[in-house]
Amino acid sequence: MLNFPYETSDIPPAPYIDLQVSAPNQSEVIKNMRAKLDSGASLTVIPQNLIGEWNLVELGDVRARSYDDTPRLHPVYYEDTTKSSHLRA
Repeated sequence: MLNFPYETSDIPPAPYIDLQVSAPNQSEVIKNMRAKLDSGASLTVIPQNLIGEWNLVELGDVRARSYDDTPRLHPVYYEDTTKSSHLRA
């Protein structure tokens, strides 16, 4: 079983993982980031600034509900995500 450290500065505290995110077919452009693990989430979200920086092409949109339970349309993009080889334990 994997255990993930909780970030206690979040309210409520939440588990995080170290990831490497890159633009499709551009493995040399890698961003190392920390990501919140949400077992109830049905989508993966990346920082909005990467969309313009990597010139990601919008594939369509998806209706998703926010924390306030309001449904909204959000654009969908393709990116590559891999688990970092050095997870924080």
